[in-house]
Amino acid sequence: MIRERFFPAGVKLLASMMLGLTLSGCLAAAAYGPMLVGGAAIGFSIFKTVQLSTGGEAVIELDEQDPEPGDLKTIRAANSIAVWPVNGGEGEISDRLSRLTSLEVISPSNVRKWIDDNGHDRDASILTYAEKEQLSSQMGRNLGADLVLVVETGQMKQAEANVWSFDRGEIEFDFEMALVSSLKERIVWKEPGRLLIEVGGTIPGEGEINKIAQDAIAERVAQLVN
Repeated sequence: MIRERFFPAGVKLLASMMLGLTLSGCLAAAAYGPMLVGGAAIGFSIFKTVQLSTGGEAVIELDEQDPEPGDLKTIRAANSIAVWPVNGGEGEISDRLSRLTSLEVISPSNVRKWIDDNGHDRDASILTYAEKEQLSSQMGRNLGADLVLVVETGQMKQAEANVWSFDRGEIEFDFEMALVSSLKERIVWKEPGRLLIEVGGTIPGEGEINKIAQDAIAERVAQLVN
């Protein structure tokens, strides 16, 4: 299970990690990650590539997983969705889903209020899959959301660069998306992905990277529900 927060928490550490580590070689892989054969990830393909304002690029790769036919029917029959808090990223994801789909998107402030009022932790990474299914289903029923999107990421997985210039440095984060059905009270789709950041001459801004990741996640969910 992935045990870290969504990109806003992970990318906040980007500059300090790059400045504080000797960026040659690789860091140990996160507990959750793709299977590797000869250094290549099985099943991963490029979903989106975006040029960074700093001269590098950000690549979103997904190991695309098709829902079971019955679960896909449930996803496409949904009329509403909520996004579990992801350290501030839920606002951008919710806005993007509103533009890309016909779903009613539950206000992130209402989601946070429900979690706080019911004494739950906003950090989904501390929950087991069973707890995520139970709490997301309960929240969905209470707030009128047919689906709840939960996103988590792993730790920085790889960092290679010239420590002085950051030329051609590469940073990688693993992540996982999951949709919970309030009706079925379980996860009906989940999919691993990874964010690869190829640093150009300077370190990319946190906001720029976050938006790329958040938009890609919303775009992938929109593919399923539309």
